[in-house]
Amino acid sequence: MTRLTDADLARGGHHPNVGFLRVGELLHEWVHHDRNHLRQILANVQACLWPHMGNAQRFSRP
Repeated sequence: MTRLTDADLARGGHHPNVGFLRVGELLHEWVHHDRNHLRQILANVQACLWPHMGNAQRFSRP
């Protein structure tokens, strides 16, 4: 199995919209991006279920 070294993570290139990006920065953004999709999925599921919860909604209100 091969792994990225510190030197690999420091490598980068120029992106036309955001400027210089390093491999390490892209890996961190990838995790952030995927976590944001999970948050969106959870919000959609909660929105679909909310109208069907009746009085159980009271458990979720602040």
